[in-house]
Amino acid sequence: MYRFTSYINTIMKKTLLFSILSLVFTCGSYAQDLVSYTLLAEWSAETINTEINTGPSGLAPAIHGAKIYQVLYTTTSVSGAIDTASGLLAAPSGLEGEELPYLVYQHGTTDNGDIPSNLQSNGYPAIYFAGHGYYSLAPDFLGLGASKGFHPYIHAESEAWVAYDMMIAAEEIASQEAVTLNDQVFVTGYSQGGHAAMALHKYLQEDPDQRYTVTASSPMSGPYSVSGIMRERVVDDLDYSPGIIFLPYVVVGLNQVYGDVYEDISDIFKAPYVTAIELFEAGSLNLAGLGTSLGLTLRGQTGGLNPRDMLQDTVVSILTNQSPEDHPILVALREQDLYDWVPDAPTRLFYCEADEQVPYTNSPFTDSVMNAAGAADVMSMSKGSTLNHGACFFPAGAATLEFFNGFLTTSIGETVRAVAQMELVPNPASGLVRIDFKKTLISDSEFVILDQKGQSLYRQKIDAGASTLWIRVDEYAGGVYYARLIENQEINMTKLIILD
Repeated sequence: MYRFTSYINTIMKKTLLFSILSLVFTCGSYAQDLVSYTLLAEWSAETINTEINTGPSGLAPAIHGAKIYQVLYTTTSVSGAIDTASGLLAAPSGLEGEELPYLVYQHGTTDNGDIPSNLQSNGYPAIYFAGHGYYSLAPDFLGLGASKGFHPYIHAESEAWVAYDMMIAAEEIASQEAVTLNDQVFVTGYSQGGHAAMALHKYLQEDPDQRYTVTASSPMSGPYSVSGIMRERVVDDLDYSPGIIFLPYVVVGLNQVYGDVYEDISDIFKAPYVTAIELFEAGSLNLAGLGTSLGLTLRGQTGGLNPRDMLQDTVVSILTNQSPEDHPILVALREQDLYDWVPDAPTRLFYCEADEQVPYTNSPFTDSVMNAAGAADVMSMSKGSTLNHGACFFPAGAATLEFFNGFLTTSIGETVRAVAQMELVPNPASGLVRIDFKKTLISDSEFVILDQKGQSLYRQKIDAGASTLWIRVDEYAGGVYYARLIENQEINMTKLIILD
């Protein structure tokens, strides 16, 4: 399924002639182009670490600075028209002449205030990854930033194609700025961005042109089961305060795409909630204002914060019983599901079990479905049993960086990670391993062994002046592991193969 699928599905309900003419027009007229790019700022590694608070948050400190650009480029709207979209591009500084890996970061739920291209916090993860040597971009999404109209929230296809088109635009910028890209592509995102990252991974894998091949992906804390787990959370008996904004955002956004989710917003929502939602759709009320207004009304009407209580009784019945199956709202929700496919590239689904916004069960459920279908390397991993949605980003982001760094095999891999290079002898190994540092360590350091899930299995502090370390590996199962040395904020990582 590609960018015109949703549009064509909608207009086919009208006339066949109109469908054919629209398809010819939209396909024939579309062309992706870079419109412009503007340097917003240049951050040193120290600035990145200060702005993102890397030390206390547990994120590995940035090694490089970054040039940060606002990018404008053409894409398509959900109706097939040409639109101008925006996003943030962060290019590592000080790596001239090196081949850089590509990374796409998909951001979380927001309105037009906190978008990446405004150099706001939703774009900071892309800057952080640039600080570790990745040529990183973060699209704003349709309906946000320069793009016209209402944001089609949690619409999988547009989340994917708007990122794909920005990748093409960012390639042109790389050419103009004499930046060389290698063929490695990493995809990640958090919250809504976890859903969008999964959508992009699927889109790239199924792209007939195969312009990009995903090296590894790491969707984090995303709602992959929209018609299942997320639908059930909205209609259950428990209060769900984040759902107060999620629910109308989804309903209004998907109606922008399909056109038949409702004729009037009052078909879905009860009268006390309609005005605030209409103001939000018109752009007269932001997300925070929507949440405040709906929350106050809900508490006044029901004494609680259950988004189900905003819905018409007939809609609650449809969502609860999933009947009739072909009801437009159920069809639209099912088309945003992203668990029932098989990624070719290694994929990690990081989450936290105390997530109050996106039920964590989305990740292990998706893992189980993908593995049952034959996925070669898909794993879900909890990064904290007590961490909520906001706090989870930091350990999930740290694990994502460790996971991605394990795949860097080109010259940039050594540049990013190596000041104190090391050699493992023997490698492959089954017992004792000697780690030879190719220069004497000039500061206290840390040696870590990671498994392929990014979990730390062994940690050892090393004093300044050391040149050798001995470890035993016979307690580990045979397979591929990663040895990591951190010295003075520089990271060196290499593969360790352990024999059975």
